Amino acid sequence: MSYYTKCIDCREEFTQEECLKANCCPACKSVGIPLVQADDIQIKVNWHELRVLTMWAEFWAQHQSSNNPESIGMKQTVKSIATAMQDQFPSRSSLTMAGELADVKVHFPDMEVTGPIQPEPRKKIH
Repeated sequence: MSYYTKCIDCREEFTQEECLKANCCPACKSVGIPLVQADDIQIKVNWHELRVLTMWAEFWAQHQSSNNPESIGMKQTVKSIATAMQDQFPSRSSLTMAGELADVKVHFPDMEVTGPIQPEPRKKIH
């Protein structure tokens, strides 16, 4: 089956016919603009540059959701995008601060984290 688009938040894939009938993601109910797979591209970037961008996006999404309850979906969207990129390079260091804190917690299990960004375990620790 050929997929046309996927949800920006849950990454579920859908055909063009399924999209024509929907006003939100059938899987997670996100109303975010879906990703048209024909727009997938490859870019060359340094991993550290990508980490800087994703950590700033994570921080901004956290800040916005703390100050504006209507923007709570930003956190999920940033997490979804970062996870999709991280999954392509699972042996690399974490792209998000939440992932970085989770990696540190693996090595220092008694460590406590306080603040708006909390550790989120990754599938594979480098």
